[in-house]
Amino acid sequence: MDTIAKNEQDYIEIDIKLGLDPDWRKSIVERMSQNHRSRHFIKRL
Repeated sequence: MDTIAKNEQDYIEIDIKLGLDPDWRKSIVERMSQNHRSRHFIKRL
């Protein structure tokens, strides 16, 4: 996953990118929402 940091420098770079790149941030939010909906659906089965 793009937002899992391997170290402190990774964490800082991800944080900055999330703050400065609205298109990338939107794509991350959309993927997280899709994953959340999928897990919720599976739990209900």
